[in-house]
Amino acid sequence: MRKIAVVGAGPAGMMAACYAANAGAQVTILDSNDQVGRKILVTGAGRCNITNADVAAVRYACENPVWLNRLLLQYSREELLHFLETIGVPTFATADGWYYPLSESARAVADAFDAALAALGVHKLLSRLVTDIRPLDGGFTVAMHREELFVDSVVLASGGKAYPTLGSDGSLFAVAHRLGHQIRPVYPALAPVTADMRALQEISGVRLDAEVTLMQGGVALGKTFGNLIFTAWGVNGPAVMDLSYLVYTYSPKDMTLELNLLHRHEAWFRAMLTGGNPGITARVLVQSILSPKMAGFILHRAGIQPDAQCTGLSKKEQASLLRQLLALQLTVTGTRGFEHCQVSSGGVSVEEVNPQTMASLRVPGLYFAGEVLDVIGPCGGYNLHFAFTSGAVAGLGAAAGEPFVPPA
Repeated sequence: MRKIAVVGAGPAGMMAACYAANAGAQVTILDSNDQVGRKILVTGAGRCNITNADVAAVRYACENPVWLNRLLLQYSREELLHFLETIGVPTFATADGWYYPLSESARAVADAFDAALAALGVHKLLSRLVTDIRPLDGGFTVAMHREELFVDSVVLASGGKAYPTLGSDGSLFAVAHRLGHQIRPVYPALAPVTADMRALQEISGVRLDAEVTLMQGGVALGKTFGNLIFTAWGVNGPAVMDLSYLVYTYSPKDMTLELNLLHRHEAWFRAMLTGGNPGITARVLVQSILSPKMAGFILHRAGIQPDAQCTGLSKKEQASLLRQLLALQLTVTGTRGFEHCQVSSGGVSVEEVNPQTMASLRVPGLYFAGEVLDVIGPCGGYNLHFAFTSGAVAGLGAAAGEPFVPPA
């Protein structure tokens, strides 16, 4: 019976442990927290957004999309949902394809995994900080403070640097590097974006849907559509969080967020602005798509009197109003730190991992799963799906203990 250590009891690690144990391996899962699944508790605002109907390699930021596509083909969404149901987590999908547990409780999901691990005979070593992983005699020594564990294989599912208070501090990246793996620079991702808000303080707290483009030097680096909220220090919400990994990929120098507040309503708004009911005022028209607070801010920025009739606006005034609505600009200064982000970018290069087994192409018997790898998905269940998928494949690969295939 193969002995496997899974380092990290987050979504990827728990999945790897379940699948390895179910395949007949003797599994020990280790974590610095005093319980498994701590990180899953904060997913989906406590509701645990498990996966998404639109999961596909093109929705992720990954240095090798072909690699990611090969991994995703190893374990389908249907397989994931079936597994979750067998451990007591039935799911449902919202109209926009976001999957949640029927309970809408991340705690229920963590408890279900905890029970599944126990039922499968997985040994838990909690409140243990792993300090080193050393190859030894065809296996590995997993070192902790005053303890060591000898195993045949290791699944490294220790996460990135997001939510360091939950034990994910990136300390094992140095171990992976010493073992021969390239580590891509690690930055906050799915993070709120900080910006110069001195001229926008009056709209702090306003929430709306918008098309958001991240610009630098006249070049669009990325574009999303979704919900956002203005704050005293910048912008938060899925629409900007999905772009945040690009801020440090390119450096925030001369970077702006450009907000299209009309989006799908632009044609209707233009028609109403230039040829609508003569009695409609600028305030009434802008408030038809924005809150009164936001509408007042936009009209002030455009230099238009709220009670001015739309049909009486000059072409210059119309252009000024449309400019504020179609391309409201904020100067980006950075992102909030690791303690405020949902995942981190960077980590172990996927080029050195076999997507069919998640085995290291540098070290025999070493496997990777989850956020420790340089893969980022948008908000909406994509990152949990990657964690679960890579965990399942890594667990099966480690249990099978297939012969080492070095890189060509």
